[in-house]
Amino acid sequence: IREEYDKPHSVTDLSKHKVERDSPWAMEPILRKGLPATIFGSGGIGKSTTALAICLSLASGRSIIPGMTVHEQTNALYLDWEQETDDAAEVLQSLARAAEINVQGVYHMRMSGSLTDHLEHVLTTITEHEIGFIVVDSILPASGDDIKDDIAPRLFYAAARETGATVLCLTHHSKA
Repeated sequence: IREEYDKPHSVTDLSKHKVERDSPWAMEPILRKGLPATIFGSGGIGKSTTALAICLSLASGRSIIPGMTVHEQTNALYLDWEQETDDAAEVLQSLARAAEINVQGVYHMRMSGSLTDHLEHVLTTITEHEIGFIVVDSILPASGDDIKDDIAPRLFYAAARETGATVLCLTHHSKA
């Protein structure tokens, strides 16, 4: 991953570049297809609940969040370094009941270690379940190493890009 990430890329004149996709959005106005996005905030403000609502919206093809539009229905994978599967399922099922949506296509994987440590397994899961959207909850443990070191964040984002999916990363203030 590191060698691929460190390669120089070509320079593109954006005024002449022809965009080849129909819409750049997975869920407008916050998630562009195939790119990472980040929600940052204090603990307990609802980042995980919002991320699960986005998963449900994308998997169902119908936004349950006012002001957001789903452009492409896709299965979702929640990579979770913080909560247990029962916790995530309880919240997701509650959201689905409130929105009167039948939950399908939302998967949860309890994680430990870094994303790069488990990338092969994650890529297999993406293929098996046709995943197009991933939540990483949260960036610090998913990076695995000292986030202040320049290598850990670079490897994390390289791994996220390698998934080929739209990736929503959650992170919060340190408790120090």
